Amino acid sequence: MKKLLILGAGTAGTMMANKLHRRLDLSQWAITVVDRDDVHYYQPGFLFVPFGIYQPKDVVKTRREFLPSDVNFVIAEVEKIEPDQNRVALANAARWTTTTSSSPPAPTFTPKRPRASKTGSGPLEGAPRV
Repeated sequence: MKKLLILGAGTAGTMMANKLHRRLDLSQWAITVVDRDDVHYYQPGFLFVPFGIYQPKDVVKTRREFLPSDVNFVIAEVEKIEPDQNRVALANAARWTTTTSSSPPAPTFTPKRPRASKTGSGPLEGAPRV
């Protein structure tokens, strides 16, 4: 069986786990997501708590809730990543988790973001003054 390891159950990790879960043949693939905790904070919702639109319990969920039930979820700190050996060490874990990706990170293929203005931030032309 092939193994796929996703480090981090934030927005990107959760989206990848869900997308790959639908696309991969799960009889051939095991998907594991590792994160240091099981608490997901819906940060945009924090804005509405002081106004009573959301209660604190409305903006806190478990990460497990957002992952398919047959995706393995491990709560552990990532201690060490050894890309040359295709291994990841988890803190408080007795074993190494082997990943299947043999693709090294390729930052040279990542498009550069446009540079920020040297004049700094200021009022947007035509925007109403608050």
